[in-house]
Amino acid sequence: MQYGIPLIPIIPMRSTPAESSEMVTQILFGEIFQILEKDKNWSYVKIEYDGYEGWIDSKTYGLLAKKPGMASRVIKDKLIWHESTNGMFPLPMGSELHENLPNIEPYMLQLANPLPQENQPVKLTEMAKSFLNTPYLWGGRSAFGIDCSGFTQVLMKAQGITLPRDSSQQALKGTTIEFVKDVLPGDLAFFDNQDGIITHVGVLLNPTEIIHASGMVQINRFDHQGIFHPLTNQYTHKLRIIKRLIP
Repeated sequence: MQYGIPLIPIIPMRSTPAESSEMVTQILFGEIFQILEKDKNWSYVKIEYDGYEGWIDSKTYGLLAKKPGMASRVIKDKLIWHESTNGMFPLPMGSELHENLPNIEPYMLQLANPLPQENQPVKLTEMAKSFLNTPYLWGGRSAFGIDCSGFTQVLMKAQGITLPRDSSQQALKGTTIEFVKDVLPGDLAFFDNQDGIITHVGVLLNPTEIIHASGMVQINRFDHQGIFHPLTNQYTHKLRIIKRLIP
């Protein structure tokens, strides 16, 4: 089995091997993936972190002689701009840093200066608020553009909790909270469509407020019915279930 690692901050993963194809997710800097197939300038890969599969440009990654161990650090800041040997280099939240990577050249983590020290642990809700006004981007997982489940996945990753990529998969994790009054900051709320399929997720700040990616990352009113948007003066998302992943 061959493994790869990004040489750029974010690799778009697409549904078919073409630049014009739909972006289904993104591979963040340092995330390891299996290389399952190659087609000219494209590679079909599977992300080790969440099992997501799709096509990426073969020029955007380096080959590993063997699968490395656990990352030495996961970036918990929304974004770190760092001076590397090739200029300023952004490391988005959720990026993984590895030590002593086998047989890969070049690798952008051969940095000109040491990374800044990590701050004290930050609450998930504070991390979430740092993304306010980030534009919605289907398949996005960073401060440059993010979707609803990418938002929750990256936030939980920074807390040391592994979540699947899609909201319907994320809803299967954690402990169910039966009543809105029992909500704690950091609980996840899931919402379904008219067919009963879960299509949206957000982070609860308290029993009456939610932060979520819809148009942009924003804070809206929340209650037992769902999300109420003041501009439309109506409920935009219907509540299905509330889950707690942080004890």
